[in-house]
This record gives sequence, structure tokens and C-alpha cells, in this order.
Amino acid sequence: MSEGIATPTAARRPGVVVVDRVRERGRALLDRARTGPDTWHLLLKCTLAASLSWWIAAEVLSASAASFAPFSAVLLVYATVARSVYHSIRYVGAMVAGIVLAGGLTSVLVRVSRRSP
Repeated sequence: MSEGIATPTAARRPGVVVVDRVRERGRALLDRARTGPDTWHLLLKCTLAASLSWWIAAEVLSASAASFAPFSAVLLVYATVARSVYHSIRYVGAMVAGIVLAGGLTSVLVRVSRRSP
């Protein structure tokens, strides 16, 4: 084969075909990532929020489950500060409501189980 001449896909080795497909999909992913103007800005914010929350949970608070902090931080990062604050308040409210409901349900179930013979 001489260089510069394209060979049909069927005549090429299977490994080369796979590498070509991976390259094409990688380029397509990069093109999609580049389409949004805030993509890299949001990615940087998520990375910073996750890293900072991990450090605070693990080092400052000595939390036993520090891995939940970055997950929560990434869920709460949005393109704008106002949207991040709004969704953070909603998330905290939902967590508090869930804890209150779980605590109430647990106490009811404990009382019911103690009454059972």
C-alpha cells in the first residue's frame, strides 16, 4: 500500500477500524462539548465545587462519608449563581423534609412494633 491512498474499510485490519471509530466518536464528543459557550465554565465550577466540598467534608468536618459531599455539590452547580442558590435552597428543603418524614415514620413504626405481641 502506498501512503496517501485511502483503503476501503473492509480491506483494513479490524484493529485499525476500531481505532478510527474511536477517533470519530471522540471528535464528535469534543464538537458537542464546544457548542455550548458555558460548557467549560460550568465544568470548571463543578470541579471546583466538588474539590472544595470534598476537602471541607474530609478535612474540616472529619466526616465519615465525605464522598457524598462532591456528589451533592455537583448536583447543585448551575450556569448562574441565582439558579445555583435557588436549587440549593430547594435541595436543602427536600433533604430536611425527608429527614423529618423518616424520623416521624421511624418513631411510629417503633411504637407499633413494641405494641405487637
